[in-house]
Amino acid sequence: MHMSVKKENTWTIFDMLKDSMSVPDIIKTAILATEVRTENPGMELNVDDAYKSMVDIAIKKRLSVPPLSKNNFHLIYLQITDDFDWEKLLYQCYNKDRSASILVSAPLLRIMEDNLKGTFSVLIAEGEKFTPYLKKIVDAHNMCHFTITTEDAMYVPVIERIFSGYGNVTVQKACVYEADFSIDKYDRIMSVPSKGITEDSRGLLCCENEMLTLQNLLYHLTLSGELTIVLPARITFASGKIDILRKYILKMYDLKMIAGLPKDALLNTNVKSSLIRVAFGRTDKIDIINFDYVGEKSKSSPNRFLEAVQMSTVTKDDLEENGDWNTNKLLARQDDDFSKYQATDIQKVPLSDLAEVFRGKSTFKNEKYGNIGIINISNIGEYDIDYDNLPRFYEEDERKISNYILREGDVLIPSRCTSIRAVIFKDQSTRCIASSNIIVIRPNKEKLNGTYLKLFIDSPVGNKLIRSQQQGTSIMNISYKDLKAMEIPLLSLKEQMHIADEYEKAYKEYQTSISKAKTDWQNKLDRLQKFWD
Repeated sequence: MHMSVKKENTWTIFDMLKDSMSVPDIIKTAILATEVRTENPGMELNVDDAYKSMVDIAIKKRLSVPPLSKNNFHLIYLQITDDFDWEKLLYQCYNKDRSASILVSAPLLRIMEDNLKGTFSVLIAEGEKFTPYLKKIVDAHNMCHFTITTEDAMYVPVIERIFSGYGNVTVQKACVYEADFSIDKYDRIMSVPSKGITEDSRGLLCCENEMLTLQNLLYHLTLSGELTIVLPARITFASGKIDILRKYILKMYDLKMIAGLPKDALLNTNVKSSLIRVAFGRTDKIDIINFDYVGEKSKSSPNRFLEAVQMSTVTKDDLEENGDWNTNKLLARQDDDFSKYQATDIQKVPLSDLAEVFRGKSTFKNEKYGNIGIINISNIGEYDIDYDNLPRFYEEDERKISNYILREGDVLIPSRCTSIRAVIFKDQSTRCIASSNIIVIRPNKEKLNGTYLKLFIDSPVGNKLIRSQQQGTSIMNISYKDLKAMEIPLLSLKEQMHIADEYEKAYKEYQTSISKAKTDWQNKLDRLQKFWD
């Protein structure tokens, strides 16, 4: 019987218990099973004896008895052998409530740990967030001494068992959100703080957990130390106290890297994040990077990597002039087209001063013969709108949608896209609205021509201006508020009209040429394919 149980998947019983037992009880059960084996060396106890031994040990240690049957405890007892994977247990327990557990992905970990070589003391804050790779990190850098903290007392004995026999690992119960969590200093610190607010900010600049942790950990660097920390992307652009914190770091420390990360670099969260590297000293050059995934698409694939898809170097003065740490904006500033555009004397005016900007309307109706047409992203081409295939819906009370009815000359932009494109709406026999995933720009016709605006948005500089507001590197979520703030080069209305007329004329010639080329090509194909005629 015992042999057949041991051949089962080690985690079958834990998977079964996860829904019926709390995490502390699961961990307590595993530890008590270990204690039973320790107190009965070389023996394989039966169901009753194993359970009795566990109860005796629990009473001796003043612990409550875990709420599970004798048979279930015996199954666990049989599986907690010397080669039991304690890190997998930690990973499964911490990851039980995925909505509350942030985990570092393997590709992100490769970036975070790439500067551990040649250092002595390393702090891994909240070690459970680095599972199931903790042991792998320590084994790969066995010349370092690691301090691994956890705020949860229940995880301490598990992490201690993961590193049983390791002379270079210290496990501490400590809360890195508290200023005096440690008296030690470290050569390298790795941290991924959690979202939250602390009431005890001890006079620090920000009381948000993530920002508070950044400040706390900086105080625990040696003179040659370096902190690698993953923070919400708002560290790079938010105003108020976070802006003050950015200025403080720039003044007092050596900011080495600001990197934009794709959404799932941190698992179990969709919050956009940035990787920041800060060291002792004074800022000279800062690496500005946008990372994205390369290799296989599967999140669990070992062949999935984060690669620098955009990279540049800026100075402290560049950051101060830019006003924030937005990587897309900083990278755009290094672009030749952007630099030339910024250097021109043309007046640049916020779009909100020249046009009304709003989102389309959400509707779930779709009727074949409705009286209102709906323009979706799928209907927007590179130059035109596919009016022939618009979905429709019927609305008796048109007052409900009167504010969303599109007008001749409105400029439409998809709010979620991989490539930025703008199209001009032209009046149709059926009234139309834009769906909620489209942004509508309604130019003030006394100040701005819609076709001129489309040309600017479609231009390399216009694209870069919009992309510079993004915190991701693949799918963009364009905010109509960001578009309102975008500065448009304001020529006279006469000059705009001239450019728009030239575009319209050239586009008609292009369409005629394409149509003629297609007809000529088809005629030649028809002739060549009927060579027997």
